[in-house]
Amino acid sequence: MDAAVVFGFLAIFELRYSHGGVDSVPGLPTNVLLAMGISVATAVSAKSIAVKSQAKSDAAAAAADTPTGQVVAAVVAPTADDPGMR
Repeated sequence: MDAAVVFGFLAIFELRYSHGGVDSVPGLPTNVLLAMGISVATAVSAKSIAVKSQAKSDAAAAAADTPTGQVVAAVVAPTADDPGMR
């Protein structure tokens, strides 16, 4: 939305300038600036929430991958000294 507002502002300015209206720059209404500010704040908030959510899920995945005192049986090749080999 912000890019469309800037584009429209520049298009109006260019039309005024090309037709000899160089006396003043068109002003933006306060409500448009307020809407653009809300739009930016919303986008920044959404990105912040997404980044924090991703960080939490990455931390949870890392915690799930770490062993928590579980005993893992190891397979060991028998040796010649092993009584079960005789």
